[in-house]
Amino acid sequence: MTKSSWEKAQVDSDRMPVLYSCGKQNSASSTLSAMILPLLLVVGVSCGVAEDFYLDETLNCNSCNGETQPYSLERSCQCDEKCAISGDCCVDSPHFRSGRLSACVRAGDWNTGSYFANYYYMVNTCPTSWEGDNNTRDSCKNYRETIKREPILGHPVTSNATNITYANYHCAKCNGDLHMKSMVRWKLAVTCDVNLQLPVPHVDTILQQASIKMERFVAKFPNASYRSCQLYVWRPNQLLRRCEPNVVQTCPSRWTNATVRAQCEAYTSIVYRRRSKPYRNPHCAICNKIPVKEIGCRGEELKPEEHFPIIFDFSDGTDNRVGHSRICPSEDEAYDPLAKKCRHILWVMAGQENASNCSRFVLEPGEFSLNEDLSARDLLSGKVFPTGSFSVTDDGRLLVCAEYILVRDKFGDGVMRYVSLLGLGLSVVCLALHLGAFLVSPSLRNLSGKNLASFCAALLVAYITFIAAEFLEVGGAACTLAAVVLYYTLMASFSWLLLMAFDVWRTLRLSTVHLRVVSRESRHHVFLTYAVLAWLLLPGSIVCASLTVEFLLDETALIRPRFGSYNCWFGARWALAMFFAVPVGVIMALNLMFYISSAHMICSTTVSKSNKSSSTRRDHRLFARLALLMGLTWITGFIADYLNLTAMWYIYVALNAFQGLFIFGAFTMTQKICDRIRTQVSGDSKTNSTTKETSSKKRKKTFMSLQTDCTY
Repeated sequence: MTKSSWEKAQVDSDRMPVLYSCGKQNSASSTLSAMILPLLLVVGVSCGVAEDFYLDETLNCNSCNGETQPYSLERSCQCDEKCAISGDCCVDSPHFRSGRLSACVRAGDWNTGSYFANYYYMVNTCPTSWEGDNNTRDSCKNYRETIKREPILGHPVTSNATNITYANYHCAKCNGDLHMKSMVRWKLAVTCDVNLQLPVPHVDTILQQASIKMERFVAKFPNASYRSCQLYVWRPNQLLRRCEPNVVQTCPSRWTNATVRAQCEAYTSIVYRRRSKPYRNPHCAICNKIPVKEIGCRGEELKPEEHFPIIFDFSDGTDNRVGHSRICPSEDEAYDPLAKKCRHILWVMAGQENASNCSRFVLEPGEFSLNEDLSARDLLSGKVFPTGSFSVTDDGRLLVCAEYILVRDKFGDGVMRYVSLLGLGLSVVCLALHLGAFLVSPSLRNLSGKNLASFCAALLVAYITFIAAEFLEVGGAACTLAAVVLYYTLMASFSWLLLMAFDVWRTLRLSTVHLRVVSRESRHHVFLTYAVLAWLLLPGSIVCASLTVEFLLDETALIRPRFGSYNCWFGARWALAMFFAVPVGVIMALNLMFYISSAHMICSTTVSKSNKSSSTRRDHRLFARLALLMGLTWITGFIADYLNLTAMWYIYVALNAFQGLFIFGAFTMTQKICDRIRTQVSGDSKTNSTTKETSSKKRKKTFMSLQTDCTY
C-alpha cells in the first residue's frame, strides 16, 4: 500500500467530517453514513504514520438516529439545537457543524462543603476582531484571576436570549452579548444550616473577609456558631450546558498526518482511555498514541482508578461494594447533584406505577415555587419543571422525577493514588534488590534470612499484581485472576509475618530462658515447616474457602467475594471482612503479643551503665526494626478503616505502600551486609578473626545480631 492509495470520500462537507481510507472508495452510501462515525481507519507506515491503528464501528458511542433528542449527560455527543453553539453535536444531528468544542470551564463553585464540582460550556475569550480595550480582553481571558479581584463582575453570566454562558461580565461585553434585560447574573449567597438561630451574615461582609486558597474563596465567619455556613453560587441551571472536563481535543504538534488531525478537530463522540481519560473522539485518541484496545465509550464502564486503601476497605456500612460509599446516610434519600443536597426520594418499584413512571424527589415547602404559567421551579437548583412533569401532594410538597447519584468513589483523591503507585514502585525495586542480595551472598541464607526472603518474594508478587491490575479491565477474566493472585500473595505475606514474629520470639526465649540456640540441622527442618505453612496451608485453606463461596453461593449472597466485579480485588465488603480482615486481624493480634513479649525480654537484658546511652539509642532502632519485621504497620489499615479519615489513610499508605523501601533500608543496606556482598563479589576470602565468648557474651550477641545483621 502506498501513500497515493489514499482516496478521499467526502459526504455533505457542511455536516460530516472528512473521512479517508486506504484502498478503493466504497460506492455504498451506507458505509459513509453518520452511523459509522469512526469508520474503519487504517493508517499504515506506508501512509506516513508510525504504526497501524484500526478503528471499527463499535467505537461509535452515540448517534441521533435521525431524532432531535434532548440534552443528556449520559450521551457522548448531543442532538438538540443548542449543540451547534457548544460544538458537541453528534455527526448525524441536523444541527451538526464541524468545528472545535467550546471551552469547558469549572463553574465558580465556591461552596467549600461541596464534594462535586460542575463544569459548563462557556465563552472565555474575546473575538480577534473585537477592537475594544485590552483590559477587558485580559479580564475575560484571565477569568480565574479576575474573579479574585472582582467577585461580583468576575462571576459567570448567562444570556437568556442566546443561551450562551460567558466566563464573566467582560467576556459578555467583548462578544457583544451584554444586554441587561436578557442577562442572567450568577449570584453569590451564604447558606447556613436551617437550625441556625443567628441571622445569616451578608455576603458582601463575608467576601471582604474571605481569602483565596487553591482558587477558592475561604469564608471567615464571626464565631463558631456559623460553622455550618458556606459560600454558595446560584446558577441558572436550566440555561446551562454541562460538559466533560479536561477533554483532549487536539493532536500533538509532532503529529504529521493532517487527515487524522482534521478529523480530531471536526466532530464530537467522546471516548475514554483506561483511567477515564477523555478524548473528543477516537481520532484524537489515536493521534495521541492511545492503543485502540484501551479506548472505550463510557468512562464508568472502564476500569476505575484503584487505590491502595481498598485492601482494607471492609467496614463502610453505607454500601457493600468495596471502594464505594453511599453519599446520603438514609436509604430513603438520594443526592441531587443540581441542588447539591440529599433529598427524600420515593423509589419506583417493580409492579408499581405513577404518572411519570420514575423515582421522585420530594421537595419540601419553601424549596420550590409555582409560576403563573403553571410550571414549578426548584429554588435550590433553579431547574424549571413544565406543567405535567410534577405533582403536588395534599400536604403541599412537590414530587418531581429524580436525577440522582447514590454512591461515589470513596478514594477519589488523585494524590493518594499517585503516592500509592510511587510507594509500590519503589517497594518493587527495593524488594527485588533485597532478593538479589540474598542470592549473591551465601552468608545471608540462614534461617532468618530465608524467612525474610520468602516474605519479600510474596510481597513482591502482591505489589506487582496490584500495579498490573491498574491496566486490566474490570469484570474480565484477567482482572478476576489478578484479584485471586493478589489475595493469595497477601495472605502468604501475612503468614510469613506471623511465622517470623514467632521465630523471633522463639529464638529470644531459647537464648534467655534455656541459654541455648537452635542447631543448623534443626533450623533447616524448621524452615521447611515454615514454608509449608506459609506457602500452602495457611493461605491455601483461606483462599480455597473464599473460592468455594464464590462459585457455590447465589449471586445475591452478601459473603460472596465477587472477585474482579468492581475492581481487581474483593468486590463485596462482607466477604472482604470475613475472608481477609478477620484472618489478618488475628495474625496482627498474635504478632502484637509476640512483639510485646520479645521487647520485654530484650529490655530485661542487663546493660552496663557506661554503655547505657548508646544502648538506649540502639534499642530504639531495634524496636522499630522489630515492629517492621512483625508487620505491625499493617495495623494502621484497621485504624484507618475504623476512623475513615483521609489523614489516617495517608498514614496507612505511607507505612505500607513503601514497605519494601523500609525493609531494604533496615535489613539490606547495612554496613555489615554491604561488606559481605562486596567481599563476595570481589572474591576476597579474607575473614575476620573470631574469639571465644562466654555464655553471657553469647546471649548479648543474640540481641546485638537483631540490630546489626541484615536478617533478624
